[in-house]
Amino acid sequence: MRKVLVIGLDGADPRLIETWSREGRLPNMEMIMREGVSGELMSTFPPTTIPAWPCFATGTTSAKNGVFGFWQTREEMMNIKGKLLWDIIGEAGGRVGVMNVPCTYPPRRVNGFMITGLMTPPREKVFTYPEELSRELSLKYGYKVGPLFREDLYDVPPRGPFDREAYFEEFMRSE
Repeated sequence: MRKVLVIGLDGADPRLIETWSREGRLPNMEMIMREGVSGELMSTFPPTTIPAWPCFATGTTSAKNGVFGFWQTREEMMNIKGKLLWDIIGEAGGRVGVMNVPCTYPPRRVNGFMITGLMTPPREKVFTYPEELSRELSLKYGYKVGPLFREDLYDVPPRGPFDREAYFEEFMRSE
């Protein structure tokens, strides 16, 4: 199986990356773009963190994977429907390293390793698969889960299941 490296730059403007690469300010990015493949995210509009990463990971739209945005409960955002890229690769015998991808908490068993990303509670002791990697990263390297997660925003009682049809109807009435 071929080795593939996927780098996702959350919040990066592709026009700036291209300009700075041409100017020599990002030589490694320039080399990656020249010798590999690059492109602009087209799966979600606007291309916001949530739902973009679950759409990338599943190859599906929000309507199919169930993740629409930060206004959902933590449980809704973490319960991605569909097969994830790293699961498909693992089932085919490939090894994966998944690092800091949003909406990967809690860590899941993969054929390789996983370090969860955005939406991981900051005081969480286990944020990796295999589990022992969390301790090693924390003790040996001082690794901290990040970027910061406003846990207090999610410590409110769930407001019940999200009624997407009612939301859509209300949205259409407001136009």
